[in-house]
Amino acid sequence: MLSNNRLTRISVTVLIGLFFSFVVVWFTDTEATSQLKRGDFPGFYGPAVAIHRGMNDLLYDFDVQRDLQNEFWPSFEGSFYISAYPPFVAAILRPLALFSPITAKLISTVALFFLMCFSLLVAKPLVPMLKQHWLFGATLCLLFPPMFSGVLAAQNTALSLFLYVVAIRFLIDNCKLSDFWAGVSLGLWLFKPQYPLILIFCLAISKRWYVLLGAAIPALLFYVIGASVYGFDWPFTWLFIANSFSSWNTVGNRSQIVSIRGFLGAIGEVCALNQDLWLLAGSILSVVFFVIFVYFFWKSQNSKNREQTTDLLFLSAPIILIVSPQTLFYDIGIAVVSFARSFGEITKHNVIQLLLFFVLIVLIALARTEVEFPLYSMLAFYIVGYLLFDLRVKSFRSKELP
Repeated sequence: MLSNNRLTRISVTVLIGLFFSFVVVWFTDTEATSQLKRGDFPGFYGPAVAIHRGMNDLLYDFDVQRDLQNEFWPSFEGSFYISAYPPFVAAILRPLALFSPITAKLISTVALFFLMCFSLLVAKPLVPMLKQHWLFGATLCLLFPPMFSGVLAAQNTALSLFLYVVAIRFLIDNCKLSDFWAGVSLGLWLFKPQYPLILIFCLAISKRWYVLLGAAIPALLFYVIGASVYGFDWPFTWLFIANSFSSWNTVGNRSQIVSIRGFLGAIGEVCALNQDLWLLAGSILSVVFFVIFVYFFWKSQNSKNREQTTDLLFLSAPIILIVSPQTLFYDIGIAVVSFARSFGEITKHNVIQLLLFFVLIVLIALARTEVEFPLYSMLAFYIVGYLLFDLRVKSFRSKELP
């Protein structure tokens, strides 16, 4: 294994280099077009401003979204980022509208960075790499392109990771009180409902009812907050908007699509095939993958095999990403802890593997700018395959033990 002192020096050098590169970008990006000063943040800041200005009824008016984002970021030059999050998200983010857009963006990025760090601290006892040398493991996780992009662009990947890891820590204890708090964590994740609902369903099938009870509390709170700004029937309006956005996203953002359904739909679009048929095939295949995962998860619960349950809980992140109808590149960051856990402790061999993996991602990122093809899906499929292989190896080893 590599010495702790050497790993510390590598980590500190990388983090210092990143810090100074951010400083350079901050002072040279006078047009506010970079990930650091703009990123995906306008899609969150615009709705927050709309609520702050009392424009609740216009929250999903795309013309209003365009006007607000161009007001604060003229570099958009008429374009904008569609915001289709539930209305309670805009209401919760309303305090950010009290700050200038650049200040609010900086606050969000810093908060997401610390959330990522907290996530890795919570996961530390379960991830050999983090137990061995937390700073080096955390640096690698930060440099994982989907996580790096999510933090820098002010996407909510780090928040999703935090709630997911907290839920897993509670679920591993497998008692009523822990299940309740796991449910609360998953309920707080309902700002992206397609992710926690998949895991909640698996737990409900396994008759862990206290998870449902815990999840119901933030769900009810979110509903009330949404109702206060967009009316009591907001779920129906939002579902219509979200469905329309998902259909557009499959085409407009096909180079960043990750899910099976989005991947096949994008193939249908790129190859000028019957896209609806390919989307249907993707939906069916996603359901098949999901049913298989639910079966094995349910089986592990009945066998009381705690180690297998823990492995499947960590596998749930990449499974969620590929079976969900709406997953983009930066969401892969949710699986970073699962992927890190499968690597075991840090060795020279593992570091070489990781470097090759990072080179692969960089090549994918470079190729994405040249071809309109969902290459990032390959990354998600690779992670799922890697974790499944790791589980298979563990299964064989356990059978070989006397």
